[in-house]
Formats: sequence, C-alpha cells, structure tokens
Amino acid sequence: DQIWQEIHPLQQKLATGIYDETSFYSKTLRSMLSPEQQAKYQTVVDERRRHRFRVMVTNSLLSIEQTVPLKHAQHMALKTLLLENIQPPQAFGQYDHHVVLYHLSRLPEEKIRPLFNDDQWRLLQDQFRQGLGMEPFLIQNGLVSPQAQPREPEQSDRPGEKADGGNSE
Repeated sequence: DQIWQEIHPLQQKLATGIYDETSFYSKTLRSMLSPEQQAKYQTVVDERRRHRFRVMVTNSLLSIEQTVPLKHAQHMALKTLLLENIQPPQAFGQYDHHVVLYHLSRLPEEKIRPLFNDDQWRLLQDQFRQGLGMEPFLIQNGLVSPQAQPREPEQSDRPGEKADGGNSE
C-alpha cells in the first residue's frame, strides 16, 4: 500500500503528460525559441495533437463496435459527431478510450439518438454508464474538464424501456 501511495502521483503525472506548460522542458523551450519559432512549433504540436485525437476516436469506436456493431454510415456519422463536438485532450495515455466514452455519454441525446436503432441504443447505455462512471477519476487526473454538465438521462436511456424514434437500420 505504501508503494502505491508513493508511485500514484508519478502515474498521474505520466498520464497527464510530463511536458505540460509548467515543465522544465516547456519553460526552457519558451526561453530558447523566437516568437516565430514558437508559433511554428505550436502549429506542429497542435497538428500532432489533432491527428492523435482522430486516431483516439477511431480506436474507441472500434472498441465500442465489439459490443455495438455499427454500419459504416453510423460509424462515420458518430466519428464526425465526436470530432466536431469535443476538443483534443492536452495529454494522451492509457485512458483515451474512457475519455471518448465520457464525452460520448455527455453529447445531447437529440444529436446522437437518431444514429441508432433501439437495440443499438440499449447496448450503448452500458457504454455511457461506463464513461460517466469514470468522471471523478478523469477529472482528478486532469483528463477532462469538470465544467461541462452531463445530459440528463431520458426514459429511453434506461435499459429495458422502449425508446421513441431511432434508426431501424
């Protein structure tokens, strides 16, 4: 137990990234680069982050599809919805899938529900609960922002109850 207490802060730091704005590396980089070089460097870093984010979303969707099979059009629509509605995290790591599930579970139902038929929607509820269940951990470790409020569960979110509407593909 004592070992866990000693290594836990290191694991948290590693999970959120060791090169954040307060790191020695970042401070040194800012002092050594000209403003033009800093702008170019930031452009490269931002593009790498966006690419990694696209890969993170794709991998998470593939994982979700192990439980909730999707048609290609559904996969692409969900991917687009996620990429357009959530920001890339500042750091990536072993909890990337949980970050995507968390954000997916917080999307407004009116945006996401029309993509799925009743059976898929019912299966997705377990994924949503898993994402929301990770919220305290994700916030504590700086992986998601605590500001956004989750959508309120609807009757259709409860397993075993029939959802109105939906895609019957």
